[in-house]
Amino acid sequence: MELQEQINSLQSEIKGYKEQVSNISAERLAIDKQYVKKLQECIQLETSCIKHEIEIAKLKDELKSLQVENETLKNSLSQLNKESGFVEL
Repeated sequence: MELQEQINSLQSEIKGYKEQVSNISAERLAIDKQYVKKLQECIQLETSCIKHEIEIAKLKDELKSLQVENETLKNSLSQLNKESGFVEL
């Protein structure tokens, strides 16, 4: 009888370990899902940052172009004023 009791005890212990493994696996799966979700959020933020950086670069290029155009127009106006004898203040 003692052998059967040991077998039952060991089977019960094994069952307990299996439940623990199952619980740990479920916890790990939940953590992995959270990790994947956070990773997806990071990728979205990174993508958004890149889009904004591209937009900023385009706006900087446009600003430079407008500054050059503004300077050209100022020079043209100054030249016209000189040619017409208009005195700049």
